[in-house]
Amino acid sequence: MSASDPRIVMDDQLPGRTLGWIAGIGVAVILAGAAVSTAIVLVRPAPPPTAGQAPSAIGMVEQTQIEVQDRGLAVVREERAALGTPGWVDADAGIRQLPIDQAMARTIAAYAERADGGMR
Repeated sequence: MSASDPRIVMDDQLPGRTLGWIAGIGVAVILAGAAVSTAIVLVRPAPPPTAGQAPSAIGMVEQTQIEVQDRGLAVVREERAALGTPGWVDADAGIRQLPIDQAMARTIAAYAERADGGMR
């Protein structure tokens, strides 16, 4: 028998007919899955429209957007005002709160005063 004999299967060759069947079955499974999922989406009834807004809180989880609620806008205003004014965070520990512009200016000045120019 020679190497060109069709009855000899080389170890590095894959059987083409078997691979064809496997590929065909794989494509059929994918198409069947796509058809079933499409049918489910088309047959399922649409959810009823909601009447009004959703509840603002479910349990202890806030459900509304803070930017559109009066209470949320008030909290944002208070926090921005607090960040822009100096004050004591913890007087006993010596922790102060400064507006960010003042804090950055003081930090830059402190680094500039160092002997190495703040490049350590």
